[in-house]
Amino acid sequence: MNSQMKKNSLISILLIFFAFSLSAQDLKTANTLTNSEQFEAANTIYEKLLKEQPNNGDVYYYYGEAYLKEYFTDSITVTFKEVAEPAGLLFNKGIEKDTSNPLNYIGLGKLSVSLSNLKFLKLSFLRKAFQVLMIKAFL
Repeated sequence: MNSQMKKNSLISILLIFFAFSLSAQDLKTANTLTNSEQFEAANTIYEKLLKEQPNNGDVYYYYGEAYLKEYFTDSITVTFKEVAEPAGLLFNKGIEKDTSNPLNYIGLGKLSVSLSNLKFLKLSFLRKAFQVLMIKAFL
């Protein structure tokens, strides 16, 4: 029985590792598709990841970034307003779900700069990202 328990434990650990590596691979795939300007395919993967990992701040950040990249890739047919609103919602949701992840603060900072809302920006998002990073460095 003891060897059976060890075998079951090993199988469980391997399955968890496999599942984790698949989700990391999916995020990498979505980012690769975004960088290849295959936005619809990337968005499908980001949506799937948000359903599977609703508390993963990285997914919200990279999905928001995908919206911004779509605009900067095709600013003739896509307006900034069309991408800024969903990107901002994703960055804010990412902060809500994972306050210790600085990426979404950086995303909001970039969005504020892009919107030329410098009065609002006052480096607050970038400061917050730096604070989160400093706290993580000393933990």
